[in-house]
Amino acid sequence: MSNRRELTPEEQREAVRLKAIYEDRKAAARAKGERLSQALVAEMCGWSNQSAFGHYVIGRIPLNLDALLLLAKHLQFDPAEVSPRLMANLPATRYADANQEYFLSKQYLDASDEHREAVDALAQRLLSVSPEQALKLKKAMELLIPEDVIRKD
Repeated sequence: MSNRRELTPEEQREAVRLKAIYEDRKAAARAKGERLSQALVAEMCGWSNQSAFGHYVIGRIPLNLDALLLLAKHLQFDPAEVSPRLMANLPATRYADANQEYFLSKQYLDASDEHREAVDALAQRLLSVSPEQALKLKKAMELLIPEDVIRKD
């Protein structure tokens, strides 16, 4: 017997919409000679294996806001397209556009115009990389800046 509650009809529709977006991104990657798998999406999101993503896609567990925003960032979609329910209560300061979260940090807002323009240019270049390239870049950055190192920014 499972302790999981049944998903509401709206949560079920969210799972259907998320799956459709994933399948679309997977087909687009395949058309470019690349691959996109549930395991790769889970890795991009920092999850230990593909089962978490798989459970969201099949509607076994309901989407939560953090998972939705991570998926929107890595699969490049508007989170309101999947879950108007979750996005309805989100403060405007936390979300501007799934592909432009960098606008929301205090460091960004406090930076000079010149620095913000440089961040914008870099972000646009990074947004054009494939999921596989993004994962390679993430791994390279983790080698350069290990999580256990205290940084002085």
